[in-house]
Amino acid sequence: MLDPTRQAETVKTLSDEWLKNLRRAGTALELLSGPPEPQVGLSPRVEVYRRNKTRVYRYASRRTHRVPVLFVPNLGISRPYIFDLQPGASF
Repeated sequence: MLDPTRQAETVKTLSDEWLKNLRRAGTALELLSGPPEPQVGLSPRVEVYRRNKTRVYRYASRRTHRVPVLFVPNLGISRPYIFDLQPGASF
C-alpha cells in the first residue's frame, strides 16, 4: 500500500497530465478546423466560348473599357478563379 504522501503526489501528477492532454486536444481541434476557405469566383460571368477544356468568360463590371482585356494564363494555372479573387473586382 502507498503511503499518503506518495498517493497525493500520484493523484496530483495524474490530474496535471490530464489537464495537459485536454489542452493539447483543444489545440489540435483548433488547428484541424482552421479558418474557413475563402470564397472565390463570386463575380458574375457569362461563358462566351467553349472548346474542349478551354473556356472564355465575360465578367460583368460597373466600369467599361473601349478595348477588352484578354488574360491568358500560363499552363501552370489550372483554375479560372485565379483572376476572380474579390467580388466585383475581376479583371
